[in-house]
Amino acid sequence: MKIAVISDLHLGACSAVDQFRHGEEAFLRFLDRLERRFDRIVLNGDVYQTDHGRRPGSQAEELHGARERYRRLVERFDRGPYLYIAGNHDHVAVAELGAPEVVDMEADGLRLHFTHGHLHDPFLQRHPRYGQFASWLAGWVERMGLRPLAEVLEWFDGYKHTPSPSDSPRGALVRAALARLDARISDVVVMGHTHRGTVLRTPAGHYLNSGTCSRSRLSWLEIDTAARRFLHRFEER
Repeated sequence: MKIAVISDLHLGACSAVDQFRHGEEAFLRFLDRLERRFDRIVLNGDVYQTDHGRRPGSQAEELHGARERYRRLVERFDRGPYLYIAGNHDHVAVAELGAPEVVDMEADGLRLHFTHGHLHDPFLQRHPRYGQFASWLAGWVERMGLRPLAEVLEWFDGYKHTPSPSDSPRGALVRAALARLDARISDVVVMGHTHRGTVLRTPAGHYLNSGTCSRSRLSWLEIDTAARRFLHRFEER
């Protein structure tokens, strides 16, 4: 089976909080390319930015607003060959759309485990309410046109991009994946969340990260289970 994985699009309900920054037509052409080459396309979380609404608790409203704003993309995403997995910024899709947070599948003798990664983020696990409130507050500030202040309020989101493998969520995700591989539960673990595309090969299997398709970037994984080939691709526009 040939599988492509993309994540972290952060489609917003309005331009003030939309971090996608691709032209819809151009991104549809990118999806055309993937559809021609792959049997399955996994949308591995944070497809939508739902926690930057005008008021706390408006995630469902923001989700449906983003889906309405990007109707042509959503028409694609809601049919085969797409498989949508919820992340932390679009977690409301679990209740609203029935999206899973974890998907396991087997193909050509390989056991693949897909999850966005927030379930292994130590900050979000220790301080879930603070994380949710800070993200909403950052979105509200961004709506006011104060992007630099919004970036300060979203320090925990920036923290996950730090290079240190020992104290960052990035390192925590890698450790969680390696534990799963070492326990022989899965042969391939695929995540997003950190916005850093990764292919890490170990004696027990592979940890993969799809990076991000936000802020005009194109980052994706290519998995060929029959050929045992795992690649990360990146384009900046």
